[in-house]
Amino acid sequence: NIVLPDSIVVIGGSAFSHCSSLTSISIPESVTTIGPGAFEYCSSLVNINIPNGVTHIRENTFRVCSNLVSVDISESVVEIGDYAFWACNGLKNIDIPNSVTSIGSGAFQNCHFLTNISIPDSVTEIGSGAFAQCYNLKNIVLPANLTEINEALFSGGNSLTSVVIPDKVTDIGNAAFSDCRSLKSV
Repeated sequence: NIVLPDSIVVIGGSAFSHCSSLTSISIPESVTTIGPGAFEYCSSLVNINIPNGVTHIRENTFRVCSNLVSVDISESVVEIGDYAFWACNGLKNIDIPNSVTSIGSGAFQNCHFLTNISIPDSVTEIGSGAFAQCYNLKNIVLPANLTEINEALFSGGNSLTSVVIPDKVTDIGNAAFSDCRSLKSV
């Protein structure tokens, strides 16, 4: 377990990468920047609280935190980067705050046990494969301001039964819903 002092403002890239025994870290409200890959491969990490002031969850930040069960994303976050939560198999539910406008490519890819995700209408861009191989995701309502469904967005979503596509969507990319064998309602 790690408790960071209130004097910390930046957690650098790969700062705690591969700390496989790390189970908990208390990030103080003073932190405004968490670098890319800061906690990747922290396979024992269970909970994380992103404090107010942090605006970006950078690429690979929590990649392969396989036991991560709970993520509390503050209203200050505007972007979830590429592969930020890739293969976080402990995640079952996640609420994305109304402040987020962009979800990167592969952001939640291979989160095999993710069953529910709430995407607010503030999100205008979702990268390729962001929810690919989320085998247990059942229903999805895409944000009203989304104009494009990128390639392989839900590829391999075996349990996906329904998708609500907003009226503003003008393009559906290659393999966006490939291998979504249970899809019954669009």
